[in-house]
Amino acid sequence: MANIKTILLVGSSIDGKVTVGSGLSSKAFSKMLTPAMATPINKLRVWADAVVVSRSTVENDNPSLVSATNPNLVRVILDRKLQLSADKKVFSQPHTTMVMTAVSKKHPQIKVLEEIGIEVICLDKATFLKEVKKTLISRNLLKVMVEGGGTFNSVLFNEKWIDELIVAYFPFLLGGKLTPTIYDGGEHSSIAEAISTKLISHEVIDSHMIVAHYKILYN
Repeated sequence: MANIKTILLVGSSIDGKVTVGSGLSSKAFSKMLTPAMATPINKLRVWADAVVVSRSTVENDNPSLVSATNPNLVRVILDRKLQLSADKKVFSQPHTTMVMTAVSKKHPQIKVLEEIGIEVICLDKATFLKEVKKTLISRNLLKVMVEGGGTFNSVLFNEKWIDELIVAYFPFLLGGKLTPTIYDGGEHSSIAEAISTKLISHEVIDSHMIVAHYKILYN
């Protein structure tokens, strides 16, 4: 079976916060991006066959997920309960878009999305992420980038989905005990249980953004 390479891209504060508050958009971060600071995003979207996001990312950020230099980029949205409405930006763009869900094939929202050209793929709830990976492989979507929040990221890390992590550190501290981070929900009780990483590269962009690229080393 072919192998998928999955790279997670995250923008965070220096203290690892990915939004200014729970359930809030990360667009406050993206508004600070200069053309040079957006380079890591653009490079990864050119490299990728597909970009994978969760329903929460679409709900909170309402992204278009387009790439001007990669018209073949496939957008994959994981929405287990099929709760997304059809008016989101991601559904109005010309790029190929798939929604993977765990609802019955008779769910009424499937027809709504299919009528606007969105492919809806129903997968088994118990093995959902494994089925997602099998589907990506069957479509020859082997270079995958992920953009997600702390809860989604933690699910993927815990399932050993992520091969590499790119973090773009913005030059500020946010704080907050309940503010979402890069990796929420891990709850490791010791360093021995933590997910290890190996630094692949790092660079400074526009004199103040640090972009660090890590390989994930699972226990």
